[in-house]
Amino acid sequence: MINVTLDIADILKTLKKYKVLLISTILVCTSIAAIYAIWGSRYYVSQSTFRTLELQNIFIPNLNEEIADYNYITVDSNNPERVNMYSFNLLKTTNFAKKTIEKFNLANYFEITEKDSSKALDITLEKYRKDLISFIYDQDSELVTIHTESKTAKLSYDIINYQYELLNNYYKEEFFNHKDKLITFLEERIQETSIKKKIVDQKIKKYDEENSSFELDTKLEVLLTNYFEIFQKKLMNEVDLRVSEAKYGSDSPQTKELAIIDSLFTSQLASFTDNQNSNPALLSFDNIPSHIITHSTLLNEQTLYTNLLSYLNLIYESAKIDRMRYQEVLEIIDEPFISGIPSRPKPVFTIVISFVISLLLTSTLIYNYDLYRRRNLQ
Repeated sequence: MINVTLDIADILKTLKKYKVLLISTILVCTSIAAIYAIWGSRYYVSQSTFRTLELQNIFIPNLNEEIADYNYITVDSNNPERVNMYSFNLLKTTNFAKKTIEKFNLANYFEITEKDSSKALDITLEKYRKDLISFIYDQDSELVTIHTESKTAKLSYDIINYQYELLNNYYKEEFFNHKDKLITFLEERIQETSIKKKIVDQKIKKYDEENSSFELDTKLEVLLTNYFEIFQKKLMNEVDLRVSEAKYGSDSPQTKELAIIDSLFTSQLASFTDNQNSNPALLSFDNIPSHIITHSTLLNEQTLYTNLLSYLNLIYESAKIDRMRYQEVLEIIDEPFISGIPSRPKPVFTIVISFVISLLLTSTLIYNYDLYRRRNLQ
């Protein structure tokens, strides 16, 4: 206890001896810190947290963080982690970063003097990601947080809102893009089917005018009816197949199942014209007189295109209604804010810390110097 007292007394005696140097150094360091804290650049933070809602009606491309390759997938709304991670990766893409840099002219904000535009953009991108914005994904809560820090509170606030605007526009564009493709496909099929039905109607009218009526054998009538029923189912299945591809992608289970059904219908239709058909329950068209086939084919085609047209119109109206049902997919949990207090520097905190550090550091250096000098004299 005595040694400690003697050491402290020795330290205080030494500091008193060099008090002018000690006070001067502390004043200089504290003044520099005060100047920086009061007149230096101030930075303001803004932050917001959100989650992504259901995306089952949105058909979106895979993302590999920086590059979007357009192999389309369907986001499962029952898997919130995957949905929110997708939005998180979207925010980190270079495409979003470039749009933000252009929107707020961040090259001037960072005072980039590089004349080469490509190099200037690369430098701006690096500073943007390192100094201005960050994205955080919390796996426990499955929430995404956007954090910005800039020289003005309004800029930090506006950049976060622009990220939400980019996300909403992206999802809306993908939604309407694929809904429009589906509607265009249905419109083309409706027009095509209407033309075919009109042609068949004209052929039936002409055939009836040129030929006398006749009655079909029951077995032949059943054969033709079965054939065109399968043909009609195949055409409708093709429509369902295209709709499924537009909604869920070609690799989805629904699409693959419809493709298998399409192959089965094709095989069944082929069996009607197969001369080597060994199934006695099926008759071959080769055994039916041509004029009977012509007349019956036209009648069945008329029924087929009428039914197909009704089916296409039903799906078409449903697709148009579905297109109008788009809703925002982002739920903002914590709204961004315009901060009134800078995040850094904090004047009082900076001055106090500077004073304490300069006092400790200067006292240590002075005491060690004096101790070293005294030992050399001895």
